Amino acid sequence: MARELHWTYRAATSSEQKLPDNYQYLGIDLQHRLASLVQEHNIHQSLVVNIDQTASYFIPAKGSHTFAPLGVKTVGNAGSNEMRACTVVMGSAACGVLLPFQAVYKGVTQKSLPAPSVRGDAEVNGLKFVLNKANHWSSFETMIKYVEDVLDPYLRVQREALGKTKHFVSRKSVLTLDSWSVHRGPFLR
Repeated sequence: MARELHWTYRAATSSEQKLPDNYQYLGIDLQHRLASLVQEHNIHQSLVVNIDQTASYFIPAKGSHTFAPLGVKTVGNAGSNEMRACTVVMGSAACGVLLPFQAVYKGVTQKSLPAPSVRGDAEVNGLKFVLNKANHWSSFETMIKYVEDVLDPYLRVQREALGKTKHFVSRKSVLTLDSWSVHRGPFLR
């Protein structure tokens, strides 16, 4: 069909995210520090958790590629400025356990979230829906909710299970996450 319309698959241009010059050293340094912490405090792998977050856009045209007529110099991308989205926060433990997700939506009332009938199965399976008044991004308040509603209950269950084994390990845990401003604060230290 693209051939019949004389279209070609084109990329919209944008700059890529820049890595620091010493990114390889920083990664190895993190691995060494994490390994030292785990060994020094005898921390079980189920108590080592990494979390990250990503935007999830509801309009699929958010990508950087689209179809355009052959030979055109400027390629527009409908929906490239689309901001209807949520932020999904996800975590996993070093033992391979995937923690429940948190979906952050912009709004102040439950009407800003997906309909209860849509949320039902997701909530039953552990997905947490939260609101941010300013935008769909994770904030310090939504991070606190993630720690209270997802991370703490998970760690409590793991510690209880470990307490029943012969080889009880440290009650300490490790959380690794990006160092965005919303992740910093006394509550998360």
